[in-house]
Amino acid sequence: MGQSGEYTVTLFQLSREELTEARPDLKDRIQNLKDTDIEAIALQAEKAMQDIYRMVLALTVASYVQ
Repeated sequence: MGQSGEYTVTLFQLSREELTEARPDLKDRIQNLKDTDIEAIALQAEKAMQDIYRMVLALTVASYVQ
């Protein structure tokens, strides 16, 4: 935890197994991915999750303070 009033929200950690769970139909292709491919997927997912997080946070704050 940071300073008073600051909280860390960890979104996720990405693994090959998690990718396979999300898309079992792509298991063979996922197993052939390089670590750099998984990193690229993680970065894209992280960006999307940050965008979604900001939208949800805005709605939550508005609901809470009104």
